[in-house]
Amino acid sequence: PQQRRKLALTLEILAENAACYGHCRSASEEEGADLPRRSGWMVDPFAIADEAAAECIALWSEIGDREKLADAWAASAAVDFYTGKRYSSSMAKLRRAVAICTEARGRVHPTCALALFNMAYINHLVFRDVDEAVRLFTESLEIRRVVLGPEHPFTAATA
Repeated sequence: PQQRRKLALTLEILAENAACYGHCRSASEEEGADLPRRSGWMVDPFAIADEAAAECIALWSEIGDREKLADAWAASAAVDFYTGKRYSSSMAKLRRAVAICTEARGRVHPTCALALFNMAYINHLVFRDVDEAVRLFTESLEIRRVVLGPEHPFTAATA
């Protein structure tokens, strides 16, 4: 069981980092950067991220750890966001993360605050729903003030 937990945690980290790398690489290429490809072979970081996120969700579901499952859904949402194309899917996964987190940990938890913040960000920048974004940013800020304190950098970023 401990090995499976370690594997699930590693997959979550891999998913988030591969998606972030893919996003940065895409942005650099759009700006005209000619990035080297080792031996002419390039693995699609988004494909790696998708697979790692799906395996992570499956492992936490199998293990039965609802708290970590909420984190895994949030990580999978990040993968969808970083592709730059799957915003609706990202929102659905974030809603699922909030629901699982609320059930497992209570609404006043850093994972819920992060998922709400990310939902607000997508609502504002992608869907242009300012009212919903403000509502979600406000809820995230209130949670972060309670669990992280008013001086924490994440709280300040939300304010």
